Parts: sequence; C-alpha cells; structure tokens
Amino acid sequence: MTKQILLITLGLISSTALADAPRIEKQAGKVGVVVLGESVQSALHQYDSNFKLYRAENYIPSIQENYKRLAYDQAPMAVTGDFNGDGKTDIAVMGFSGQTTSYLGIVSTGTGYKVYKIDSEGYLDPANSFYPPRVNDKQETPENESSVKREAGLTTSLSLVLSESNATAKCALNHRDKPACQREDVQRFSHDAILIEEFQAPARLIFFKNGDFEEYGQN
Repeated sequence: MTKQILLITLGLISSTALADAPRIEKQAGKVGVVVLGESVQSALHQYDSNFKLYRAENYIPSIQENYKRLAYDQAPMAVTGDFNGDGKTDIAVMGFSGQTTSYLGIVSTGTGYKVYKIDSEGYLDPANSFYPPRVNDKQETPENESSVKREAGLTTSLSLVLSESNATAKCALNHRDKPACQREDVQRFSHDAILIEEFQAPARLIFFKNGDFEEYGQN
C-alpha cells in the first residue's frame, strides 16, 4: 500500500513538473503562443519584475509568416529546447524592460529555473522599426528602397538549432519541417542551441557551456 502511494505521488510530481514546463503552443495558421509556466514566470519576476516579452504582432509580417509554418518549439520572441542537456525543457526569450531589449536564457536547475543574460541592447521599438519586403522572393535589399512599401515591426528574432539527438526524434514527428532538421548546425552540438537572427543578416549562434551561454566563435 505504501509503495502504491509513493508511486502515485511520484507520478503526480512528474505530471505537475511536465505541465509547468515552458512550451510554445502551435495554432494552425498563427504564430505559436508562448506559455512560460509558473516556475519560469517566478524566475523572470525575481530577475526583473518589469521584463515583458515582445508579441507576435511586434514583428514584420515576413517574419510572422515564417513562424506560422514552423512545426514546433519556436516563436519570434521565444524558443524552447534542452540547452543544458539535463533532459528538461528550457526556454530563451526576447523582450524588454524600460529602455533595454534583452535576450535571456531560462534554464532548468532541477528544482526550478535560473535566468541568464545572453545579450542586451537599446530598446527596439516595434513602432519605429521598419524593413523593405523581399524582392523577387529573394532576401535582398532593393536598390531604390524609397519606391518599395516598407514593412513595419521588429526584424530581430530567435530560432532553435536542435542537437543531433533531438533533431532525430522531432524530425520523425514533424515531416513538414524537414529543411530545418537537415541543417548542418544540427551536427555540431550535443545540446540544443539558439540563433539570434537579424532579418537578412548573419545570425549569431548561442549555446550553453560551462554554466553560462556563449556565442559560437567568440572564444
């Protein structure tokens, strides 16, 4: 009887932990909804009670359309994955507090979550951010930008680079996302990693190593 109670209790704890894990809920034809979970929300509040995530509508339409087609774990302002290799879901987010835009990694500690600063810059204001749309379906800036209708919104976003093991499992379940699964980046890391991408510019590859987030190629 005692053993049964113990097993039931452990099952409830496991279910609660799973339900509390951060996630991105996909919606057909829409950008995924970021669900932080109570533990991540608590860690973020302790780190900076004024921090807010950007919203999907804050990004240029081209970026929004890209994320509507992704199969899992990604929104422009957040990606989920196992960044420290402990088998639990972590999350990286892009948001703002006051006059600062920050990129944060929130990583499972086993008993909760810890917030790490990946990078920060001056506040990126969606209302005052613009970019020309694609020309002939290619990512290139038109020669005469003044003649092209500009897209309003943020042009910097986050995306996920799956580790080799996670890519194998998730690609098997998400055939619609095969191109992302076949990226060369997949082979480089034992844990999931993060890309900070500026629209039509080189991306920055971020990974968790020795207890902190680092930019690939900087050390």
